[in-house]
Amino acid sequence: MSLATLRQIALRWLAQRDYTVAELQRKLQIKDFSSADIHTFLSEARQAGWLNETRYIENYIHMRQQKGYGPLRIQAELRSKGITDENIAQQLDIDDNAWQITITRVWQKYSKGKLPQDLKTRIKHRRFLQYRGFTQEQIDYAIHLSE
Repeated sequence: MSLATLRQIALRWLAQRDYTVAELQRKLQIKDFSSADIHTFLSEARQAGWLNETRYIENYIHMRQQKGYGPLRIQAELRSKGITDENIAQQLDIDDNAWQITITRVWQKYSKGKLPQDLKTRIKHRRFLQYRGFTQEQIDYAIHLSE
């Protein structure tokens, strides 16, 4: 397949949503485009602003935070999408106070506004918040705030 076909397919994908360089490269390799054509297009896409990992990271963090996920989980998900730790660290502020608002909202919804009455329930709540990707300090803040 030609570079023109690759460009047409990739631009159609990019018109629907943002991709990381690694995601787009993987998708194009599955379509059996040559490595040289993929590399040429990816360079062109970065220069033209069609591929912007900073924008992708910002949008991804916002979307996942709104769904109630914490910074550690988001960080792991971004790593799995081929984003470097350096780029993640520039956009994801784990110590930001906004996470305290998010964890409080998530925990209140999960616990239905009721404090855990026994140790087993308290551990269950903490495990849920850890699974969601919140730090131990954020979990302590949310639970002690409600006590």
